[in-house]
Amino acid sequence: HEAYVMEVIDQNRALARLEGSKGNLAKIKAFLRVKYSDRQLDFDGGRFDTTWYQIYYCLRSGFYSEAVDVAESSQGRSDPA
Repeated sequence: HEAYVMEVIDQNRALARLEGSKGNLAKIKAFLRVKYSDRQLDFDGGRFDTTWYQIYYCLRSGFYSEAVDVAESSQGRSDPA
């Protein structure tokens, strides 16, 4: 699935805005920018909570430690809805 994520990013560089960012979580966030380009994503200052999306796509791509990092960083956050 990592190859698919990178393919989507490569085909949509302007939307993905991966730029010089390195790391697996940066790839997942770039992928989500493309996949959900019609929404204001939380990691870009928006209100659309992507926590579960980040965890899912990290796991699906084999980025297990990044999935744990996202889960741990989300603990204690309240849903603004």
